[in-house]
Amino acid sequence: MLNPLAETGDVLRTMLLPGVLRVAAANVNRDNRDLALFETGRVFMCSDDGGLPEETETLGLLLHGSPYLPAWSRQGRDYDFFDLKGMVESLAGALGVCGLGFEPAEDAFLAPGQAAAVTIAGDQAGYVGRVHPGVAGAFGLEGDVFAGELSISRLIGSIPEKVYVPVGRFPSVKVDIAVVVDERTPASAVTEVVRSRGGADLRSARLFDVYRGPQAGEGRKSLAYALEYGSGAGTLTDEMAHAQMEGLIKALRDEFGASIRGRESEGEGT
Repeated sequence: MLNPLAETGDVLRTMLLPGVLRVAAANVNRDNRDLALFETGRVFMCSDDGGLPEETETLGLLLHGSPYLPAWSRQGRDYDFFDLKGMVESLAGALGVCGLGFEPAEDAFLAPGQAAAVTIAGDQAGYVGRVHPGVAGAFGLEGDVFAGELSISRLIGSIPEKVYVPVGRFPSVKVDIAVVVDERTPASAVTEVVRSRGGADLRSARLFDVYRGPQAGEGRKSLAYALEYGSGAGTLTDEMAHAQMEGLIKALRDEFGASIRGRESEGEGT
């Protein structure tokens, strides 16, 4: 930079980490030790053709100290790697980002064994990990420091298109269904089938109870879902909603060998 605004800004930054570490150190020096910081800004990387550098909007994260103070009802603890990982997962979930993943990574500025590359649909979009003690110490920071960076453009580019659906003018039909599956079957897998095969008029499906006991059978569990059916074309009847549920029940039986609690007495159990 020919005319930097500060002595530390005489070159274009390739990552946000040094800046958030300096901010963290300034806070710690003023006795603010419990920190959860973020910064958004551009980083610059050399282009392959030797022209102007490539600019990337980036989100920087940093954790230091404790997420909460000890109290009579809980013990105090320090931030760890999974706090930072969970924040990235929560952000991706709130945005609806598809294909988020974490892979082992090795970077000189991160502690070995406590670092991960953040991927979106298989492509690297950033990193999270514990800052190497030598790097943190160079900024005057003691104890564990956790930091991460994410490409904002990668995040935004992975948000699925959302289509506005008008609020229904006609009343909906609400039905509960209890699906009995093998204990080892993930509830997430069952929920995915319920939502994808529940019928054209299925508005929502919510898991509200998990039961294990004699009525479910040994080695099996019962997952209870609240289903809501509705149509923009007219009022659904209970019979119309149950007709769509028949396809869902068949899909659950075919996919998981599931049975439906309450139907065996009607001769419809598997």
